[in-house]
Amino acid sequence: MGEGRGLGRGGAHSATRMLLAETRVELLLVVRRGEAVLLTLVFPAGLLLFLATVPLLPAPYRAPGLLFARVLSLAVVSSSLVTLSIATGYERYYGVLKRLGATPLPRWALLLAKSAAVLCLEVVQAVVLYVLARALGWAGGVDWAVLAGAVLLGSLAFAGLGMLSAGRLSAEANLAGVNGLFLVFMLLGDTVFPLESLPRALGLVARVLPSRFLTAALLGSVRSPSPGFVGGAGFSPGPALIALGVWAVAAVVAAAAWFRWE
Repeated sequence: MGEGRGLGRGGAHSATRMLLAETRVELLLVVRRGEAVLLTLVFPAGLLLFLATVPLLPAPYRAPGLLFARVLSLAVVSSSLVTLSIATGYERYYGVLKRLGATPLPRWALLLAKSAAVLCLEVVQAVVLYVLARALGWAGGVDWAVLAGAVLLGSLAFAGLGMLSAGRLSAEANLAGVNGLFLVFMLLGDTVFPLESLPRALGLVARVLPSRFLTAALLGSVRSPSPGFVGGAGFSPGPALIALGVWAVAAVVAAAAWFRWE
């Protein structure tokens, strides 16, 4: 079911209307999962406070601006990969997606609608983390264009991976798989552990992961007038955004091609 559904079936206008309608539905579903929304807002804020006050990271890494970028990266991965994939996996398990597959809704529209709903949640996460970083004394600025591009591409990349997992694995296997992937991305994404502290083999793997490119792009978006600050000019967001874009295209295409409604 759901195979071969594309623009030619109802035209570009019809596909756009379906996409907007499905996005609205997905946003309503996100809002109704109040506990999950609260967790996705409280956990990143708590992590930022923890890392800012507990000396687990080297001193330069504990600058509020850098923590804002790193924790936002982790929040994007958590929302786009884990939250989205688990919810979709159980929708598939309970037959919700099977009924959707009997409609003209294409797989790519379902993926983009779910990604758009998660992206709205991530905007709220970014605002909360930004305000908290300011409260912790960060006086720097943000290149909002770079940050928006990083969050958008990162959301598409991890949503694509999450939807691919949800559309191919059983609900239980998907639950275990995406949580395992999240752990890998967290440990090897230059978020809570500097890449330089990893063993050489793990460091080589980490340097090609999408989480690392997302973190690098977000780090490149922050600026600070403080002496010794290693963000901004110390991280070039351009190459990271390009690499993240490659991951986003590959993940979305793979999810659209191999997602199964049931």
